[in-house]
Amino acid sequence: MDMKVFIDVDPCVSSPCGEGTVCVSTMFAYECQAATTPATGNSTTEVTDTSTMGPPANPCEAEGDAYPCHELYGVCENIDGTPLCSCYDGYDLANDGVTCMAHLNCSHCENGECVISDAGAKCVCDSGYMQGTGEHTCEDINECKSESSVCDVEYGECKNTAGAYYCSCITGFVTGGNGLTCQEYMDTATDDPEETTNFADHDEPIEWKIARKVIIIITVVTLLIVILSIVIVVICCRCKNDDKVKEKPNA
Repeated sequence: MDMKVFIDVDPCVSSPCGEGTVCVSTMFAYECQAATTPATGNSTTEVTDTSTMGPPANPCEAEGDAYPCHELYGVCENIDGTPLCSCYDGYDLANDGVTCMAHLNCSHCENGECVISDAGAKCVCDSGYMQGTGEHTCEDINECKSESSVCDVEYGECKNTAGAYYCSCITGFVTGGNGLTCQEYMDTATDDPEETTNFADHDEPIEWKIARKVIIIITVVTLLIVILSIVIVVICCRCKNDDKVKEKPNA
């Protein structure tokens, strides 16, 4: 709880009354009364000069070193001529009632970094986040809702994530090198056996290439041998049949 402190300054210290009068101090004012008569020892009730200080001067209007509160972060409130100091948000008033000290409470700073400076403690948000409604909160920036689309306007789709975003493309398109634009998908597959073989040869190790060629050669030779054997068998069978046909009439 804040406690207001009032300081009663005696205005008679500066001897504001003239000769033959006595300064009598009152609350925030003074009166000049006639001095006691030496002959009788009695005081007169006649007031020869009555004066008041009027409204006390405003100490909060002072400048420079005369300013009663903290020069940078202090707030001065004039209470009947007495300055009452407080501090801006983010600062605490020290025990002397004048100095303002940075409030170092920055315990909760999610998605940001707590930075302490002369201006106090505050959250500096990470990339992709912005200052939230609370003093120490950081909220995600939805880049996909920005006025200027970050992805391909015609074929792209923006996907927002926590602290970031990414772009995807509709069917038939792929993202470009920068990840933002969309390019039409070109199918490089071909039905040409020669081109297919060349593509495979480019990717395969040399050992696989040699083994594959050897297998192809062996397979071709084997097929030729089988075909040749079948042809020979067929020819032999026909020759035997012809010989049998020729032998029957002679018998």
